[in-house]
Amino acid sequence: MKKKYLLVILILSFYSFAEETNLNDINSQKIEEIKDKNEIIKNKNYLKKLINESYSCSIEKEKDKIIKIILSKENSEIVYTYYDFSKDLIFSKIEKNKDETLEYFFYKNKNLQEKNSIKNNIKKSEFYSEKGILEVEGQFTFLNNLWTKTGFWNYYANNTLEYKLDFSEKPIKKHTYYDKTSNKTKEICDVISSNNGFQWEGQKILYDIDGNLIEIENKTNNNLSITGYYPNKKSIVNFEGNYSFINNQKIKVGLWNYYTEEGILEKTVSYNDNDIKVVTYYPKGNIKYSSTIYKKNNEFNWYKEQIFYYPNGIKSAIINLDDNNKGTIEIYTEKGILFQVGSVDYDYKINKVIYTDKVKEYDEKGNLKIVYSYLNGTLHGEAEFYDIYNDLAVKKIYDNGQLIKIDNLKD
Repeated sequence: MKKKYLLVILILSFYSFAEETNLNDINSQKIEEIKDKNEIIKNKNYLKKLINESYSCSIEKEKDKIIKIILSKENSEIVYTYYDFSKDLIFSKIEKNKDETLEYFFYKNKNLQEKNSIKNNIKKSEFYSEKGILEVEGQFTFLNNLWTKTGFWNYYANNTLEYKLDFSEKPIKKHTYYDKTSNKTKEICDVISSNNGFQWEGQKILYDIDGNLIEIENKTNNNLSITGYYPNKKSIVNFEGNYSFINNQKIKVGLWNYYTEEGILEKTVSYNDNDIKVVTYYPKGNIKYSSTIYKKNNEFNWYKEQIFYYPNGIKSAIINLDDNNKGTIEIYTEKGILFQVGSVDYDYKINKVIYTDKVKEYDEKGNLKIVYSYLNGTLHGEAEFYDIYNDLAVKKIYDNGQLIKIDNLKD
């Protein structure tokens, strides 16, 4: 019997010893953990400050490297994630409380990369360059389990607002401004998302600095239609036409119309592959001028035929040129009677006719009255003058525009 009591006492003693030893180990382990944490965060004042504010702290490791510090109390949690904990290179800081979540993401140079404020399914975001300069700011809305851009987003360059994108519009609209405060709109255009960012596709509206409408453009694939306006409050059309984008160049195509400030058609230009047809008009609609310009050496520079008209519709002049822009000019009176004919060169760059050789003038009955001689647009050589009997009466001699001699043949 004594042996049995002795055995029970020994067993109880053993369990008591074991229990005491286990509790000591646990307490010792907790003390060591606290010591470890204090040692870990001793140079991290921002962590020490939070722990002193009664935040509990837990540590996540990966391959013996600290990757995350989690601090929490009541309805608040702060999570730090690290590129390199030993160097205090923070990847992100996430602050969660009952009403709002704040997210901060950092570059490896410690500058802020992204900042988010999340509340009631709305996320307000800011994005920064590696130099810490604000580049983009805007708002997301949580829709269909996705964060979706909504409202106006601001895009900056060198700390100055460059443009805004309005994601509440379909298609998205891009707004650019003349001023930093975005009070003076420069243009509004439709954009689509692409690999290179947001590209113009659709309508573009342009304004001058005073807010007057100056152009409306519509771009679809490689075609662009454009309407230009006089810069006034009346928004009167100045011109309208179309472009095609060929080999990254904007080329005028088809019919272009040009108007006066009173809205009256003033000129039409028709662009074809090998020629351009130009017609101008008087205010009452009668043709004032017409011409066809042909392509030479891949440039439209051959004005083959030009016809000018009086307001009554009668031709006032006809210029016919070869492909070197050399030819003849005929000038008529308002009654349609030939008045002058001569040889000319045409300088299309300055829109000037240059007399080059003989120029003849006639009276209303068609009788020859004068024959001039020109050299490069200047009187040079003999000029012959005829009387009412069609006889040569006077000769004048010019030298580079200077009259040097007169012969009266009837004296």
